[in-house]
Amino acid sequence: MDESEGRMVRGWVWGAGAAALLLAGVGGVGVWQAREIVDEALVMYPTYQLVRTRNEALRRISAAGYQGLNLLVPRDTLAGPANREVTTPNNDTLYAFAFLDLTKGPVRVTMPPLPGRYHSLAVMDLETNNDILTGTRDGGMGDEFVLMSVPFVVQQKPSVKVRYLSSAQGWLLIRVLVDGESDLAAARAALRGFKVAPLMSQPALPPLTELPVEPTPALLIDTVAAAWAGEGRPTAFVRWADRPAWQHALWALILPRITARLQAGISEGAARADGWSLTPPGIGTAAASPEVRAAVALGGLGALPADEAIYWRAAQDAGGAALTGAARYTLTIPAKVPARAFWSLSMYERLPDGRLFYGANPLKRYAVGDRTPGLRRNADGSLTLTLSHARPADATNWLPAPAGAFNLIFRAYLPGPEMRDGRFRLPAVRRAA
Repeated sequence: MDESEGRMVRGWVWGAGAAALLLAGVGGVGVWQAREIVDEALVMYPTYQLVRTRNEALRRISAAGYQGLNLLVPRDTLAGPANREVTTPNNDTLYAFAFLDLTKGPVRVTMPPLPGRYHSLAVMDLETNNDILTGTRDGGMGDEFVLMSVPFVVQQKPSVKVRYLSSAQGWLLIRVLVDGESDLAAARAALRGFKVAPLMSQPALPPLTELPVEPTPALLIDTVAAAWAGEGRPTAFVRWADRPAWQHALWALILPRITARLQAGISEGAARADGWSLTPPGIGTAAASPEVRAAVALGGLGALPADEAIYWRAAQDAGGAALTGAARYTLTIPAKVPARAFWSLSMYERLPDGRLFYGANPLKRYAVGDRTPGLRRNADGSLTLTLSHARPADATNWLPAPAGAFNLIFRAYLPGPEMRDGRFRLPAVRRAA
């Protein structure tokens, strides 16, 4: 979702909200009140999705007998159909994550030297902005620093390197590249070199309420208000019970429309001639608009900024029809993709709520990329893929699709400037006769 699509979300919801008010007979309420609620909901949505993801992860960790907060948890297998904790997982890297709470003090973060292997360490704040991003982009020679929150600064010795998170709660996410199954053992060893260690007392676990992807207005508002109250500073979010009845009525009308438009924006993609969306402006940073941040929270929580990775989505073929496993398509990747680290193309089943996950297939092939063995390239070095649910006669370059709706995500890590500014584009996905 780009800026123009974001403005369309607001305009469509405002108009629908005003019409709904008339139909519902909510008197004395103007369009500007509807606009305020749209703005507030878009700001709340990323924090809600981050808290929902945190609660789900911490419940699993607690069930295994661990406290969970400020604990680095590795996922040392490549993602597949069973991995449905976070939407749009990748099949290129191993992950490790830690949900942070720095209200009781800082943590020490250690990164091993990995000069020959792509890796990144990102730390997102409570609004899902990547406050810290380091790794291969900075030379990949390892690092150690104390991570503390701006509201909870603890004095350190001058010799200690300190980095700051703009909120006390956050999400630390590590990615380490795997070069195929034969490289898994080495990649796991590299992942084990990352450490997160609390330096002071541990905070208590928050209530680990199970939260749905699509919240009610009361659940959205109270979850976000509680999260920001946990920051130990005043919050502008008023809890549901303290809001007037007219706001209750207006929220009930507007929030489902916001969610529906965010989902539609994700599933439809950008209506461009080549069928591929652009990376949204400011993605993963404080520069992103509220609409972009909300859409990413639903369709790609944890996305990196564009100078680290680009994410192009195709939801339509060259003719503008939605992609479906019932058809057969071809896509040709150019011989030279301007990415300093690597590129990959992932096939995702699209759920009705807009989230994307890998689907089971007989090849256990969920993505292809510049490191995939056994693919047959064209004479000019380009790569033509077959995309379908039914197995083709020649499955060498087959990327299996689910039976129903699907989306493609093309990723390029450490992309060149021509990828970031749009001079390099992929061709459209073409439906085969």
